[in-house]
Amino acid sequence: MPSLKNSSTALIRRVVKRKKEGAAAPSAYRRNKQTRPKTMTWGKASIPLALSVVFDLLRLACEFLYLFAGPFGLIADVVGLLGWLTVGMVMLITNARIFKENASSILWCIVSFIIDEVPIVGGAPATSYTVWKLYHKQITDDNEALRQYEKEQAESIRLQQQQQAMAYLGRIQATQQAQFGQQQEEEAIEAANDAQFDAAQTTAFQEGEAANDALYGGEYAPKKIHDEVRKAA
Repeated sequence: MPSLKNSSTALIRRVVKRKKEGAAAPSAYRRNKQTRPKTMTWGKASIPLALSVVFDLLRLACEFLYLFAGPFGLIADVVGLLGWLTVGMVMLITNARIFKENASSILWCIVSFIIDEVPIVGGAPATSYTVWKLYHKQITDDNEALRQYEKEQAESIRLQQQQQAMAYLGRIQATQQAQFGQQQEEEAIEAANDAQFDAAQTTAFQEGEAANDALYGGEYAPKKIHDEVRKAA
């Protein structure tokens, strides 16, 4: 009969091998209720960035013409205002998180708008730079949040797999202990039966010896009878 220790070791090795292969990973992942964080990408940010570049170029052209004709300065101011209204509305519709999660984003927009309305200085690409900076920060923060999320997910799955493995091993050990206890009980019953049988045999043998002694008068009774018969003859 194989020993309990060897069978337990073999079962533990099989369990550990299955857990390493990640058999429980999909179900563990589905049970994790943590929501995947939203992420911004440069592809999603391309529309407001493109609009900001277009309005910056238009304003730069107006500022250049302002050097030769005064009325173009007013046109540059109007272009700057329309630019920020357009870009701001697009950002608010497509990516309202950029204002909710970054408290300084509104301040950056106000400063950029003020720069745009200053003559000559307004030719600087303040709108494009501000939009790029806001999206750059958001994308960086989102990527960091995503990495942290994936790390926590991996750790959560690892802990779930470990708990499942420990629970499975606990059930195996409990079953083996029950089997071992039953085996010991059967061996104890068998030993008791053997002892009872040996005792019965010993008692029967002793009773038989006692009966023989009583019938023949001991070990030398037949020889004694034979001698008396010879003397009588």
